[in-house]
Amino acid sequence: MEVINNSVSLTKQIQLLEARQAAEKQAITDEVHKLVDSLKPGNLLSHAVDSVKNSPGLQADIMRGALGLGTGFLTNKVLLSSFHGPFKRLLATVIQAGITNVAVKYPDTIKEKSIGFVTKILQSLKFKSDIDTDQHHEGPSYQ
Repeated sequence: MEVINNSVSLTKQIQLLEARQAAEKQAITDEVHKLVDSLKPGNLLSHAVDSVKNSPGLQADIMRGALGLGTGFLTNKVLLSSFHGPFKRLLATVIQAGITNVAVKYPDTIKEKSIGFVTKILQSLKFKSDIDTDQHHEGPSYQ
């Protein structure tokens, strides 16, 4: 800072400081607006989805977690609804935890097996529908 000897240089220095203050105030205001905008729920969700899209490891972890939750839910519905009594419920809970643990550890194997299983079912349904369709086209056979 230079030494101020007269009122002209004092006025000049005050104007420079006021301009600097206004620029800093505008910069802070802009940063606050950016912060408020980034904290909106829609933007938070958008950034979270973008981060999931851009990290394949996280996608795999989410898929494993979803598979585990789905398996646990189905096992819970099947086992706990059919077992009554405290010992049977405890046994059902242990079985559910085991099945969920296997589903989380081996999702690729389960995926392969389930795709094969569903494909076989769909092929058998298609085969049955083809037979039914052929019988309809031939018409009734009166002998």
